Formats: sequence, C-alpha cells, structure tokens
Amino acid sequence: KTQITALISKEIILTKEDILPFVEELEFALLESDVSLEASEKIKKELLSNLVGTKVKKDNIQEEIREKVKEILKEILMQIQPFDFEKKIEERIKQGKKPVKVLFVGTNGVGKTTTIAKLAYLLKNKHFPVVIAAGDTFRAAAIEQLQEHAKRLGVALIKGKYGADPAAVAYDAIKFAEKKGYYVVLIDSAGRQETNLNLMRELEKIARVNKPDFVIFVGEALAGHALME
Repeated sequence: KTQITALISKEIILTKEDILPFVEELEFALLESDVSLEASEKIKKELLSNLVGTKVKKDNIQEEIREKVKEILKEILMQIQPFDFEKKIEERIKQGKKPVKVLFVGTNGVGKTTTIAKLAYLLKNKHFPVVIAAGDTFRAAAIEQLQEHAKRLGVALIKGKYGADPAAVAYDAIKFAEKKGYYVVLIDSAGRQETNLNLMRELEKIARVNKPDFVIFVGEALAGHALME
C-alpha cells in the first residue's frame, strides 16, 4: 500500500540520500568562497536536520530544496544579533565615558572614509559633538576627502601630513576632544590587507596607543573568512 501511494502521490518525503549530494555541493561552494570550515559544517548540519523528512513536489525537487535552503540560511543568519552603533555610543556617553573612540579598519577601497562621514552625520543629528581623525596618512587625497566631508557636515577634523604616524594623529584628535568636550572621535585608517605585516603592525600600534572603545570593520560581502582574520 505504501509503495502504491508513493507511486501515485505528487509529493515525496526527502531522505538523507536525496539531499546529501546537494548539501555537499553547497558545502564545497561555501568553502571555495572562503566561508570558514566551522561555519560550513554548521550550515550543512542545519540543512540536513531541517530537510530530512520534509515533503516536496516530485516534479520540482531541486527547486523545492533550493527554496528550503534559502529559508534555513536566512534563519541561521537572523540568529546573529545586530550591533546597534547608536545605542552603544549613547550608553558610553551616559556612563560619562567621553570621548567615545571608534577606530575604522578594512581593506583598500571598501568605503571606510565615506562610512565615517555617514556616521558623523548620524551622530551630529543626535547632538553628539564629533571630531574626525584623518588617520589615513598613506592614500593620496585621503586627507582632502575627509576634510571636504568634515567641511560639508560642519564637524571638526584633526589631520597631519602625509607619511605622518597615524597613531599620533588619532592621539591628537582624542586630546583635542577631551579638551573641547567632544563626545565621539571617529578614527580613519589606511586600507590594508591582512597579509601585509608592516601595515598590520601599524594598525596594532594605533589601537595600542589610543585604546579605541570600538573597532569597526568596513568590508564587502565577498571578503569571506578573511574578514575575521
């Protein structure tokens, strides 16, 4: 009776054997895209756990599985708690921990400087006095770009010369903020790859000298596991 029902039914119940090839193919694709092994295995386990025993239409098995994979991946990602930047800043200020120091890091050309301008605008509208530290003393026109943003936004900017020590520029901005009563210091830094040891040591120095309250990585979705590195 069960076999007859299976033959005439428009749906089938997925078994591990049905979906394992698809899930393994997805796992390889994740690893090739620089998703960590730990994350890839977790996704594989979640997919097997959620897909085995579910009903799908016989004539559209691949598409049904894909849709369920999308749902499960979305559920996994939604478990990650968002970082409320504005709330974190407010909490620090209410605790009297001023100025709040925020260091921005990331690879070349991902939009750190533009992000700093956007967040400076957000904080200014919340009536939090902001000073920007032009810590990218390497890239051509980086200081001028921040200077133009600061001018348009009407916020303070502390800068040095190209080739100057970015840790010192950040330090000067923090001291300026303490003296003038600014609430937040946004520290720019030169773009760099995690494989460039000299630039990474420079970044370590900026953090060591200035002890930022928050370090924000500005990146792109294609960064993969390198983002964590």
